[in-house]
This record gives sequence, C-alpha cells and structure tokens, in this order.
Amino acid sequence: QQGNSLYEKKDYEGALEKYTLAMGYVPSDPILFSNRAACLLSMGKPHRALKDSLRVIQLNPSFPRGYMRCGKCYMLIGELAKAREMYTQGLEICQRQPKERERSNECLKQVNEIKDMENRLSSLPATPTSIQEVQTIIRTLLSIKDHCTNWR
Repeated sequence: QQGNSLYEKKDYEGALEKYTLAMGYVPSDPILFSNRAACLLSMGKPHRALKDSLRVIQLNPSFPRGYMRCGKCYMLIGELAKAREMYTQGLEICQRQPKERERSNECLKQVNEIKDMENRLSSLPATPTSIQEVQTIIRTLLSIKDHCTNWR
C-alpha cells in the first residue's frame, strides 16, 4: 500500500524502494513485480522494467498486465515484433476474462498501432536513391520516434 501511495504521488523512486522491500518478504508476488515494472517504466528504464515484466508472466501467465508491460517495454526499446506478440497474448488473455474488457481494448489498440508502424517501416526503401526518399524515411522515423525511446 505504501508503494501504491507513493506511485500515485509520482514518487517513483520511493515506490520502487517499497516494492523492492516487499519483494523480500513475498518474492513470488506478480503484483509487486508488475508495480515495480510500472515504476521503472515511469522512470524511463524500459530494460529493467522488462525483466520485472517477464517475471510477472513467469509467476502468473494469466495476468494480462504482465504482457501489457512487456509490450510497452519492447515498444520503447524498439522491438516492435516482440511488442506486438506480447500485446497479442495479453489481448487473448483479456478476452477470456470478462473483468478485463478495458485492458482488452488497450491491447487491441496497441496491436493496431504497432502493425501500423511496422507497415510504415516496411514500405521504406532499404537504400534511398533520391532526396525525396531520404525525406520520406526521415518523416516516417520521426512519426514513430515517440513510441520507441531507443530511436530518439
């Protein structure tokens, strides 16, 4: 509860400490790993958040938030195919759980966004032969950069 309160106040460092401390007492609680991953994501540390998110899935494969956090991590580090795969798995789990309708919609939205980005990237020429093609590549990458921090 202390970690959640700190997280709500955007004290991500403090919340991170509390979740980490709690993990010492309950090392197999997927919610703690999920919450710590959320802190790490909010702190701009997607690689560390990915480790916790993967642990969430390992501890509870039917917990959709683990897949959603993994998807976000992969997206931020620029691994779109893995991000799409995680959001797709999260969507499948959400669809089997009536209480997860809102998360189901979020997963579907992310899958569609990633597909759109993949389509835009796949349409780019591998070797530009004109200034116009270079400009198209730059515009496309700039339109995607906000989703993938490794591309900034």
